[in-house]
Amino acid sequence: MSSETPPSVPGIPLFGNSHQVVRPLAFGERCRDLEAPLLRARAGTDSIYVVTDPSLIEEVLLTRTAAFEKPDMLRERLSASFGTPVEYDAASVATLREVWQPVMYADRLAEYAPAIRDALERALADLPADEPVDALALFRRLSLSIAASTLFGTDLEVDDREYGRLVDAISRKFAPSQIALSMAVPEWVPTPTNRRYRRAVADLGDLVDDVLERGDGPLLAGLERAREAGTLSAESVRTEIGILVVGAFEPLALALTYTCWALASDPPTQDRLRADVDAAYDRAATYGSLERVAYLDAVISESLRLYPPIYTMFRHTTRPADLGGCEIPAGARIWLSQWQLHRDERYVPDPLSFDPDRWLAEDSPPSNAYLPFGGGSRQCVGGAFATATIRVVVASLLRGYTLEAADTDAADLPVTAELSLVPAEPVELTLRPLE
Repeated sequence: MSSETPPSVPGIPLFGNSHQVVRPLAFGERCRDLEAPLLRARAGTDSIYVVTDPSLIEEVLLTRTAAFEKPDMLRERLSASFGTPVEYDAASVATLREVWQPVMYADRLAEYAPAIRDALERALADLPADEPVDALALFRRLSLSIAASTLFGTDLEVDDREYGRLVDAISRKFAPSQIALSMAVPEWVPTPTNRRYRRAVADLGDLVDDVLERGDGPLLAGLERAREAGTLSAESVRTEIGILVVGAFEPLALALTYTCWALASDPPTQDRLRADVDAAYDRAATYGSLERVAYLDAVISESLRLYPPIYTMFRHTTRPADLGGCEIPAGARIWLSQWQLHRDERYVPDPLSFDPDRWLAEDSPPSNAYLPFGGGSRQCVGGAFATATIRVVVASLLRGYTLEAADTDAADLPVTAELSLVPAEPVELTLRPLE
């Protein structure tokens, strides 16, 4: 094995880069500007290896996964907050993927389209006509309603404001700065953040129990079969539903928010996409027809490139590994940043512009420089469901409304890093019915 070490990210004595990694967006940009494929940072006594090169990312996520394991911090910490800690091993992960796989079959995704449109109609029916609305609140309610009807087989009536507080409290608890603080201030200490988090976890538990009591959808059925077979515990099933609510449906709501905001901020792109969607509906008003709208997928890809709800990933080494000619010790943390990759001009020309056409060109961004759902065998299992939902929702909205936003740049929305990449301030959209 090579004895070389990668170049270091400049820090300060004693603290190293601890003050930087808690601001992951700025830290990702700092690492990008150093233009090295692999970097070493220090957080206290711990080393963090930052991978910025797509070929090395391919090794970590695809070709050498046994050496680079994905931690399940959110699942483990949320299950502990629920009162029954669950450890997730390779067998548990494989079981969860087996449960999800039939839910993501192409014909099943097509079956969801009418329910998605119905949920959108219900969500829009309550909106004030021609007035700005909080886009994230709208799409949170919509995402939960869609998931409830398609995956859970039930209806969930939640108060928008209370549900927003629940998701916000859990999201903020898992912000990098709060994770660092939790090492010194345990969860039982009654800080404002901890109090809000405990209330949110209790409310989330009530929501999960409601789903388990009343639901009979395909995902619940698969989880129940795994529980009966003994491959998942009852605690794992309960935690998995909670994870979906805050770790899957929230990124979906954010992706819808960012995509619709980008379209509202770029009227020519919105008009072009509407024409393509109308043409597809004229051919056949099916989910399959939307799959063939190349510009729709290009718009979605571009919004997720600029604003990836999942903005960073971690792995840790299970054994000493050589990466890019450098020695990585066992137990080291590996840091991969979608935010940094997606905005790196080495892989994306003019990265700060909103340009869906880049995805229709022959030299579109390399696959391992675009990772909105992660990558490899541990990528997000709900990625296909999220993409299908975004297609149907965006197409349906454009068929009935013009999306308007404040006069601003589609690639210049202030965001902040919590559990997911969230808007730094409310995103207001106006939906004007088409004549």
